[in-house]
Amino acid sequence: MNLRILKKLSKRAAPLLPLLKDKREQFRAEKGANYTGIVIKQRKCWERLPTHPDNPVGPAGGGAIRVQARAGHKYVLSPHCYPLKGTVMVGAMQGREEPEWDEQSAYEALQDVVFWHFMTYDEETDTQGCERPLGLPSQVFQAAVDMLGDMRAPKLGGM
Repeated sequence: MNLRILKKLSKRAAPLLPLLKDKREQFRAEKGANYTGIVIKQRKCWERLPTHPDNPVGPAGGGAIRVQARAGHKYVLSPHCYPLKGTVMVGAMQGREEPEWDEQSAYEALQDVVFWHFMTYDEETDTQGCERPLGLPSQVFQAAVDMLGDMRAPKLGGM
């Protein structure tokens, strides 16, 4: 997944979140001001950070890699943690004594809601798993639609 696809998936997930009882504030990301937890694996989307001449190796933590260009300059590639400007985000204050702002993209929020809805835990064998596959975005959106169908179905029951 790249940042452009994350932006499109978040735009598609935003209207589903209020229907799934997610009451957090929705807003658009600003350039370099918001964070996402999704790891972007395509290197063309990674940030290029030049290294200092006194320290030619440079820092390379958190999945970053050191690269040497053809001209001999060294730089560090690190995974991008900022969504593109305009990506739909959700956020709210979290915590009791010292509340902090917690935010994520709308697609990440939808993934979390759907995953925890279909999560199962067996106490006898102490194992956990998911009732259905959720590895692809299409599977996540289909599961969200199924959840909405279950919520809107009339509750049949006796007195």
